Amino acid sequence: MSHASDLPTLSSPAECDQTAAGLRRENTAQRMANDALLAQNLRLLAQLDQQCQVLDGLQAFVVSVAHALQASRASYAPDPRRSVCRSHLATLTSRQREVLTMVVAGYPSKRIASLLGISQRTVENHRASIMAKTGATSLPALTQLVVLAGVDESISHGLPWPGAGAATGSPLRLVTDAAAGVSAVPARGAEPHPM
Repeated sequence: MSHASDLPTLSSPAECDQTAAGLRRENTAQRMANDALLAQNLRLLAQLDQQCQVLDGLQAFVVSVAHALQASRASYAPDPRRSVCRSHLATLTSRQREVLTMVVAGYPSKRIASLLGISQRTVENHRASIMAKTGATSLPALTQLVVLAGVDESISHGLPWPGAGAATGSPLRLVTDAAAGVSAVPARGAEPHPM
């Protein structure tokens, strides 16, 4: 903006009109530059507002997910029978765990005996001891006890699963697969799975 001391001294009306026209052009150019800056600032403000809305939406989503997770954790209570089932299984000897692993996987006593190198009568005695120690009255009840205990590889204490190919795995995995209708197809040359 010009100050009075910056203005030129005018000698004629034509010179006055020329100066006024120049000042108007300058003023118009300044107004146009200010309008362009204002438009740019309004665009930036609109973008910022849009980004804030997105962030507010994300924040609401995160809060919603946090509440859902908290509600899910609160509604999930571990089955109180799990510790009882685990304590029953903890009373088994390592040989009984081996037999249990194979029984739950569906192996018959005769096959268990040949795999473990013991007599069929010994396997049947182990089965009877397992049933007595766990309180299970049937094979399905014993399988349910293993599933409720949440036991997987731990009941066999790292013992290798008998057989080879697709028929290998943990007893719980095989029990779960069988319940889901998934068939374990043995690999070529592997011993067939008795399920």
